[in-house]
Amino acid sequence: ELGFNEVKEAEASPRKAVTGLSADPLLKEIYILNIEGMQDEAIKRLQKTVKHDPNPEYYARLLKLLQATGRKAELVQNGEAYIKYLLKNEEQPRSKRLYEAAGVYVDCLRADPAFEIKNPKLVFELGEAAYQNRQFDACLAILNGYHKRFPQSELLPDAFLLIAKVL
Repeated sequence: ELGFNEVKEAEASPRKAVTGLSADPLLKEIYILNIEGMQDEAIKRLQKTVKHDPNPEYYARLLKLLQATGRKAELVQNGEAYIKYLLKNEEQPRSKRLYEAAGVYVDCLRADPAFEIKNPKLVFELGEAAYQNRQFDACLAILNGYHKRFPQSELLPDAFLLIAKVL
């Protein structure tokens, strides 16, 4: 009777989403904290969350914030946890998981050149994934020193061949 049931077309159209905001409430909060210059608080919240809910989006955002703020030790620590999570997560195809893990591995190497994974097969697979995705610098960074770290590896000739292909 008061005319509230009539909706004008302009009011019925959905509002445009603000660029940069996710549908996830935590990621919205992190975005806003970052915009307001409260990166430390955003990092603390993400670190707390990934311990209980290891979500790839949360890890990715956490690593970006750690890179941006120059927290190399925390980047390496969380990067290693993210790599382990990616390799265990069966929701994505293995090739995609390896590609993402290769990117995280390279980020960890840039933060700490002494960073390494002790599994020769996994290191080779990460290098191969980077190569297949045409990330040649990443491939070289991953396989650099492979012969010194894993002199007894059965994949050593394959690693040399992959490096030769890149070069």
